[in-house]
Amino acid sequence: MFKKLSSFCLAISVVTAGLASKATAEEATQKTTSKGSLSPLYLSTNRYLHSWLSFPKIAMTRLSDERRYTYSIERGQALVTMFLASWCLPCQQIIRDTLELENKYHNRHTRFLYVFAHDTLADAQGFQKAYKLGDNAGLAEGKLLDTFHQPELPSFYVGDRNGWMTLRRLAATKKDLIEIDEFLELHTAN
Repeated sequence: MFKKLSSFCLAISVVTAGLASKATAEEATQKTTSKGSLSPLYLSTNRYLHSWLSFPKIAMTRLSDERRYTYSIERGQALVTMFLASWCLPCQQIIRDTLELENKYHNRHTRFLYVFAHDTLADAQGFQKAYKLGDNAGLAEGKLLDTFHQPELPSFYVGDRNGWMTLRRLAATKKDLIEIDEFLELHTAN
C-alpha cells in the first residue's frame, strides 16, 4: 500500500511540474507577442532561437549623415546586425574579421548593420572612420537597446531571408564569426 501511494505521489508531482513549466512557457510567449519585444525565455540561449520571432526594426542615427534611419529586414535578404562600441576592446579585436565576412557575402543577398550602443556620436564616427565602416553604421536609440535587452558587446543578431531572427551571439569572439560564416553559407546559397 505504501509503495502504491508513493508511486502515485511521484506521478502527481511529475505531472504538476510539467504543467508549471508549460504555463511558464505560454506566459513568456504571450509577453513576446503583446509587447512586441524579445521574450527572456527565448534569450536564455546563446545559440539558435527556439521560437519564430520576426526580426525587429533597427532604428538608429546613421553616422555618415546624422539622420534617423529605420531598417526593416527585406524578404529575400539575410541581415547580420552587430552591436558594438568604440570603447569596447573585444569589438575592436573582432571588427576587421567582421568586415571580411561582410565583403565575402556582399553579393549574396546579405546586409550587415553596425549599431553603436552606449557611445557618443563623435566617438562612433571616429571608430567608423578608423575602421572604414560604410553607410550601414549608426548610433542606437534607447528603445532599440531595450528591444534587444541591452546586449553584451560585441553581439550579433542574424535574420534569415524570410525575416525571422534565427541566430544570436553575445560577447562574440572570432570562433562565433566562424559559426556565423557557416550559417550564412547555408542560408545565402543561391
